[in-house]
Amino acid sequence: MARQKNYLREKAIEDACYAFWRFGYKALSIRAIEKTVGLGRFAIRTEFNGKEGLFIEALKVYRERGRQFVIAPIDRADNLAALKELLNANVTPCEGSRGHFGCFFVNTIVENAALNIAEAKKLTDGHFNDVREATAGLIERTKISGEVRNNVDGKAAGDFIVGALMAIGLLSRDAADVTAAKSYVETANATIDSWKK
Repeated sequence: MARQKNYLREKAIEDACYAFWRFGYKALSIRAIEKTVGLGRFAIRTEFNGKEGLFIEALKVYRERGRQFVIAPIDRADNLAALKELLNANVTPCEGSRGHFGCFFVNTIVENAALNIAEAKKLTDGHFNDVREATAGLIERTKISGEVRNNVDGKAAGDFIVGALMAIGLLSRDAADVTAAKSYVETANATIDSWKK
């Protein structure tokens, strides 16, 4: 007789996403996953192929959110305000925000330097490459519209935005305060303004 599931897969992955985001991969034991996520060892092993498989599923959920809340707004934008709004949103407290944990992808990059989980690297690299490409595309569109100077390099601008997002994540996590990088964001916004004609 097949075992009956006493959890919803999507909710379990969502809860795991927040648990890994908050505690990190290494610090989150199977026992802690059982307690915080509500999954039993059997489900972790059979449904997700172990802790690493659950971690990857959590990263995939976070990547989808990144596509929705980071990449899509940049892709739709026709001016640089979208970049400033993105950076400002990362230092603005809001109900239910987990920004004080930093950025799950940035936390994973830092931790994965020692863990070397290939699929985690693929997901984090993919997200930040998408940010670079979306930013470069926005720079090209704003050059055509006349907002941005022709000598602004879209690839360099993409690297700058990726670096800013990473720095914001690290500063927020280190201080356990979503507003910790506010002055950094003000400087980053001034840099974005400097790209204008």
